[in-house]
Amino acid sequence: MRADELLTEIEPLAYRERCGRLAGLRRSAGDPALAGLLDELAARGHYERSLALFVAAAVRDEASRAHVARAMRDPDARLAAEAIALAARFGLGRRRSPRGWATPRRRCGRRRTPRSAGRGAPTSPRR
Repeated sequence: MRADELLTEIEPLAYRERCGRLAGLRRSAGDPALAGLLDELAARGHYERSLALFVAAAVRDEASRAHVARAMRDPDARLAAEAIALAARFGLGRRRSPRGWATPRRRCGRRRTPRSAGRGAPTSPRR
């Protein structure tokens, strides 16, 4: 898929459908056409570079990791910061383990209360 085709396809979509369509590119992980699409989007303006970073975050294949590494040097500070955060989350500076690349751990089920909740407040009513 070419960048122009993708942009034309997602333009009329609402934000939620647009994100779903871009995340759906995960099915083409490992495809050289996806690497070409990321490169083509990265050579364009701010919006297209942010789309490429979004797609790379969703796909997480080798080409996407390479794109995130290149995006850390983006001239736009916000996109570079987002790429740095993605690189830290994906463990791009780490060596590859026998089980593959490290993926972020997700917390589930347990909800934590803020540390300040309860400080200074009495635990039982004073009499």
